[in-house]
Amino acid sequence: MMTRIAVGALSLLLAARVGASEVGHSEKPTFRGDAAKLEQTTDGGKSCRLSLDRRNRSDASCKTGARQQGGELILQLGLGGAPARRCELTMHGNICPGKALSIELKAACADLEGQFAASLASSQTLTLGFQGNSPQVALAAGALKADIRASLGKPEMRS
Repeated sequence: MMTRIAVGALSLLLAARVGASEVGHSEKPTFRGDAAKLEQTTDGGKSCRLSLDRRNRSDASCKTGARQQGGELILQLGLGGAPARRCELTMHGNICPGKALSIELKAACADLEGQFAASLASSQTLTLGFQGNSPQVALAAGALKADIRASLGKPEMRS
């Protein structure tokens, strides 16, 4: 079963703490936690929104939450010990052009397209597709698979 939850409603917690406009205009969305698939763009012609697709929503161990800390929106994505196949999380989004993006997940599959002020990723396992441009890119991963077709500032990669 696939359920789509619009941002401003990532969960009732997110809806209560962070409105959709705050999510879209955050200076730096940060994705933290266990594992997720991220599909993020920076299309200036679209509204700046995030949405979450979550499989097996009834699994109580599958948790999401968010908090605003200064200009940073921290989205916590957790499996709560459940196998990844029981708690699939996909975060779709259109971030306002020129904003930074940070991925701090144990396992991440990310497709990024557009203009980001900075793209930072630190993960045990990272699969990254990036098209667009970013003056600052930093990738740190135990296992990294990347397809980067972008104009970059100074790329920094560590494993």
